[in-house]
Amino acid sequence: MRLSRFLQLPGSFKWVLVAAVGAGFVACGGGDGGSGVATTGDPSQVGPTATTLSATLTGEQENPPVITGAAGTGTLRLESGTRNVSGGITITGITATAAHVHTGESGVNGPIIVNLAQTSPGTWSVPAGATLTEAQAAAFANGGLYFNAHSTAFPNGEIRGQIGREVFVSQMSPAQEVPPTSSSASGVGRLTVDPATRKLVSSITLTGMTAAAAHIHTGAAGTNGPIIVHFAETAPGSGTWVAAADATLTEAQLALMRTGGLYFNAHSATFPGGEIRGQIGREVRFATLTGAEEVPPTPSTATGTGTLVLDSATRAVTGGITVSGMDVTVAHVHPGAPGENGPAIVPLTNAGGGVWSVPANSTLTPEQALAFKQGNLYYNAHSTAFPNGEIRGQIE
Repeated sequence: MRLSRFLQLPGSFKWVLVAAVGAGFVACGGGDGGSGVATTGDPSQVGPTATTLSATLTGEQENPPVITGAAGTGTLRLESGTRNVSGGITITGITATAAHVHTGESGVNGPIIVNLAQTSPGTWSVPAGATLTEAQAAAFANGGLYFNAHSTAFPNGEIRGQIGREVFVSQMSPAQEVPPTSSSASGVGRLTVDPATRKLVSSITLTGMTAAAAHIHTGAAGTNGPIIVHFAETAPGSGTWVAAADATLTEAQLALMRTGGLYFNAHSATFPGGEIRGQIGREVRFATLTGAEEVPPTPSTATGTGTLVLDSATRAVTGGITVSGMDVTVAHVHPGAPGENGPAIVPLTNAGGGVWSVPANSTLTPEQALAFKQGNLYYNAHSTAFPNGEIRGQIE
């Protein structure tokens, strides 16, 4: 690249190129909702360098969010001298009608700048010879581009992934608090992280409560932990809270984020420990198991509670049930709306003491993940007396 051309680039993009030439290769990001960057070039001379950024596509990142079991991953490679781009996306659980690269920050919709071509089922690629303008190249370096896969059901986009950023949208509820609260409030938390710098942009929007404080905490679903990021309300009573402009995660906190170990928490005078909470990068659902929910109902007096946690990006699930008042022979997750029976899809493992757990590395299909999000999965605990199920609980 000629020096005159280099000097015309925005400052942040020049830094990416300088780092690329000096370092040769850098890798970062990955994990759940992960993004990464790799730069290649010959450090012995100033010449063409390339930067590759990755993205994870989910329905939650769409604006507005989309309820879907589809997901995907993608990469975009930019050559600094020519501004040529290459790469593409691989998607599952969706029959895409079109796919593109768009301009737009996380949570903001923007115009198409690169049309992708379908090269095989589930694979869409950047056409040969595609290039970016200088402004688009600067947006690439600053997290201002995204992949979008469209479908007949969702013509504006079914799944989206911010290029070079890790993005999570969390639904906050009183049921996720530990212990749960009696509040009827709700909220939505959004977190966008640059994996290269670990800097974050985050906000919480609350409905039905007057918050006294809001934070990001460390802690997996079902556990409480300390505060790591403080939020400030944009205006008294607005219900919108934002993190400080210089908020940054440590390496350890970034790793926790990628494994579902961070959560949003909104506190109030009535519930100073937290009124509503939302796990970051995970969807958390609960179940109460009784004989009355079986189809047909049973007269059992046994009871149980359950939790199921979904990573939308990978469709991995964790959780389990705790049962009392019966001798369980087997237990499962089944698909089915209330009043409907379905086949077992996840067998649980007996952990002892009435606890049955989802086995490690369990995943759902796209169709099953959609059923989870729609409240159409249930736990079922079977016994010798009731081999088809003694107690059942809808996961919602």
